[in-house]
Amino acid sequence: MDLPMFGGWSFFTGLQQHEFSHSFINPITDKNHNLAYSYEELFIPIKGKMRSMAYTNWSTCLNEHIIRALTSRFAYHEDNLDGIRALEMEKETGFIYVEALFNKLEEYENNRDKYSTIEDFYPELLKSLDEFMDKN
Repeated sequence: MDLPMFGGWSFFTGLQQHEFSHSFINPITDKNHNLAYSYEELFIPIKGKMRSMAYTNWSTCLNEHIIRALTSRFAYHEDNLDGIRALEMEKETGFIYVEALFNKLEEYENNRDKYSTIEDFYPELLKSLDEFMDKN
């Protein structure tokens, strides 16, 4: 009998973190719809790449960027080099905003007294995308 394979322990852990993060991030994006969609023009330069991976709208694309930034941070805290490798892989895959989000998450980590939840930090997190808005 064939058993399903999920890769090694590291891959499976990352997959669990990724999928579980959707439980938190997706509703926060939905709740902050107007703020999230104020960055919608950032979807234009990556629309083809994202759609080829089944991320067909800005909300889904934004959630994926945030979650991939989060999982890269999780990996970074386990092993700095693994976290940087994960981040680089996400960028190579086409998630061009992930590094800005990854870097901004450090502010959240260092200010948990001010931001007790990721939802509290969400508006600040999205401000990391401002630099790309200026380029468009």
